[in-house]
Amino acid sequence: MQGAAHDAAPAIAKLTRERVRESHINLTGATVLRFSFAEAMDGEYMRRLLEKAGVPIRMPMRRR
Repeated sequence: MQGAAHDAAPAIAKLTRERVRESHINLTGATVLRFSFAEAMDGEYMRRLLEKAGVPIRMPMRRR
């Protein structure tokens, strides 16, 4: 490989390993959530996401 494709190869391999790992987790019946740092900082967004995923929330989430 040459150029940009060669430079991207390690990143592609890492993403592929992560997708396989996530697939194995999903096969256990666990729910996998993906979110960005900005989304994690949005308390209302996270509350809705966790609620939709069935995560029990015992305490009100506080925004820092």
